[in-house]
Amino acid sequence: MGSLADPPGLERRGASEGTQRAMLNILDDFADEKRHLENSQQAMLNILDDLDTEKIKVEVERAKVELINRHLQDEVGVRKRAEKASSRLAAIVASSNDAIISESLDGTILSWNRSAERLYGYTEAEAVGKSIMLIVPPELRGETRKMLARIAQAELIERHDTVRVRKDGSCVDVSVTLSPIKTPRGEVIGASAIARDITTQKRAQVELQRHREQLRALTKRLERASEEERARVARDLHDDIGQLLTAVKMDLIWIGKRVPEEEREARQRLSASVQLIDAGVRSVRTICSGLRPSILDDLGLAAAIEWQANEFSSRTGIACRVALPAPKFALPSDHATALFRIFQECLTNVSRHARAGSVDVSLSREGEDLVLIVQDDGHGFDGAAPSSSLGILGMKERAQTCGGEFEIISSIGKGTTVAVRVPFYTDTASQDAKADAHRG
Repeated sequence: MGSLADPPGLERRGASEGTQRAMLNILDDFADEKRHLENSQQAMLNILDDLDTEKIKVEVERAKVELINRHLQDEVGVRKRAEKASSRLAAIVASSNDAIISESLDGTILSWNRSAERLYGYTEAEAVGKSIMLIVPPELRGETRKMLARIAQAELIERHDTVRVRKDGSCVDVSVTLSPIKTPRGEVIGASAIARDITTQKRAQVELQRHREQLRALTKRLERASEEERARVARDLHDDIGQLLTAVKMDLIWIGKRVPEEEREARQRLSASVQLIDAGVRSVRTICSGLRPSILDDLGLAAAIEWQANEFSSRTGIACRVALPAPKFALPSDHATALFRIFQECLTNVSRHARAGSVDVSLSREGEDLVLIVQDDGHGFDGAAPSSSLGILGMKERAQTCGGEFEIISSIGKGTTVAVRVPFYTDTASQDAKADAHRG
């Protein structure tokens, strides 16, 4: 039997299918290669990304290191400057003539310079760690606690005069300035106290005040002696000269009655002499009133002021309006005299300097004080400028010798106001008692 031969078409179809499979295999291999290439490319990209990230990280780390180095260098510089400033401050504190102490808010002493050692007698070792009450008198410890409480509220206390106690128990006058010590965030953690010895100044002030009081007492005695002498001279003029003139007048009148009518020249001379004597009597009365107005002693201050105001208006032509208190009041003689003399000086200044058209005067009670106000509408003066006027100084001194107050207010073109305030008493018994006590 012979074998069957494949048909030619079948052979060609088999060859074509093989080629296709080969092509498909090639394509598959190509796709695999492409995928492999793409994967390799992606891996390369990932590697490159990783390299860039690492490079960035390295740069960031390098920048951090440089920043830290600069920060450290700045901090070292700041520390060096701070150390220098601290050294300078410590040198200043150590060499200061003022006692400088730092303390916590509860009063514990933290530092104590050499001047504090000299001022208070305690060494630094003896003071540091102790309470600030170590140098505070018992009666002032409450005051010190209040000051520390104010410091805790960030308050500055400047030039507070007080007393401190030395190690030997003696007291020293000091002027203390307390400043809060704060953290950089502003939190108050303590206080810095700078104390200066003012014992010498205090003694000088006390001595000056003593001399002032002595001078004031001497001035008061001189014024009282002057008023007494004025009153004596006024009485002598009134009693002696006045009586003599009155007696001469009566004799002249007696003679005039016995001169014949035909002696006209003699009678005229007698009449002229009588008129001269009358003028002399009036002059004596005027001089006596100027020396010591009897109305001041007989009727009191209010009546004397009213009389003096009328006299002033009659003499100068300047209107003088007076407002007086309705109720009666008791006033020590020294006080009444001082107020009256001040009033007289005010009117003298008005007539000499003010060029005023009118003067308003008021006398009133304000509490336990008697207040005299004299106001004119003159051209005034610069009240803010220092004054060396003896008249103003005299008025001020008179008021102060009575335990009173004196104030003068003036400006150019707006007149002048003088206000005097002195204590007074409402009954004779208290007046006498207090006046005697004041003299004593």
